[in-house]
Amino acid sequence: MSAAFDFGERLDYFLLQEQSAVMEDFETEYRQSLQTMSLVQDALVSLTIAVAFMMAVAFMLPLIMGYDIYVLVALSGASLLVIDILSIIFIDLFLTHDDICHKLPIKPKEYLEMKAMFMPILAVVFVLLIVVLWLRPFGLWVSLLVAFAVSPLAIIGYNAKEFEGEVIKKDMAFPAFVRSLGGSMSARGGSLYGTLGPLRVHEFGVLNEPVERLYKRLLIRCDKFHSWLYFAGETGSSLIQRFGTIFIQVVTLGGDPEKASEIISNNFIKLLSLRELRLQLASSVKGVYYGTLVGVSGSAFASLRMVGILDATFKKSFSAIASTPSVASLTQGLLPSVGNIDMLLVEEILFWILVIHAFFSAYSIKMVDGGSRWACFLDFVIMLWLLAAVSIGVPALFDLVFSTGSSASGVVSGVTPT
Repeated sequence: MSAAFDFGERLDYFLLQEQSAVMEDFETEYRQSLQTMSLVQDALVSLTIAVAFMMAVAFMLPLIMGYDIYVLVALSGASLLVIDILSIIFIDLFLTHDDICHKLPIKPKEYLEMKAMFMPILAVVFVLLIVVLWLRPFGLWVSLLVAFAVSPLAIIGYNAKEFEGEVIKKDMAFPAFVRSLGGSMSARGGSLYGTLGPLRVHEFGVLNEPVERLYKRLLIRCDKFHSWLYFAGETGSSLIQRFGTIFIQVVTLGGDPEKASEIISNNFIKLLSLRELRLQLASSVKGVYYGTLVGVSGSAFASLRMVGILDATFKKSFSAIASTPSVASLTQGLLPSVGNIDMLLVEEILFWILVIHAFFSAYSIKMVDGGSRWACFLDFVIMLWLLAAVSIGVPALFDLVFSTGSSASGVVSGVTPT
């Protein structure tokens, strides 16, 4: 600035150039963070696939080397948990913080309604979990019961998803509104209240209701800054809150509203285009998380079912030759057996490990797209139903293909197969 003043450069021209430079730097860093996050996610997915392969091999070790299968399941769960925690940390470190919804104490009515629903629905979920896991009605599978009990959380997730969509629509409508407002104020040379009155009759889409409430607050002589703060709070948008604060500060300090609205509108549109890239990344990450969940759970349950089938086959073979003492002495200790381990319990433990992995995956998706964290419950419930389908379908397929599968302990079920 001092160098520009020494050469006689105008202050307004200098500031316009500086804000353009700052926005270009921000855009470059934003795009770079998206590319870095894409590479990080690829690395984390590779680690997850490696853990899935490790689980498939490790679950066979009790039949070959006599390892404790409970320890192997616990180590597999710990490996998945480490990857999930690393995913959360890396997203927070490398991705630009650009939330869709603001963090103001002033909340729109949709958010307040959703918040009021959360605790009753959470109580219903806890009651359902306790009842279905304690009673095990109709001998259903644990995975199916858990998915059914947690399903009410999808209501919160769906409402949060709809709320995000409304906020994004308001973001799309804001640049046109602020340009109209700034141009009218500059042409009329009037106050915010005097300009907003004739302007509110025009169609601004989803912003019509917030604009009407803003006008009513100004009509009863409320403070301009606080009135605009409530306007931003009721839209639920983080971008409107930040850029709206800039606009009202310019107007309050006597700046040119037309120039301010033009700069705000251009920068706002740039950020919306960057958000489109971020949402595209989030969509691909979402597909990757869904795919890895199905892959990891499918390979894990297939490996456990194969362990049960092989162990049952070995036990049957060894018991058949045990009647001949000479042959029994030769085969004794040839292959260790998993013994009397409860395979049903092992598969239930594995299922709960994958439930935790599904929750971290759903939360990571919302961190990537910058939306409301409550919307993760929708993805979490969908993942649970996918997990339940895999935990039931994969062992059932093995039972269908291998006739000896019926003698092994089955899927995560409340009834021991006969």
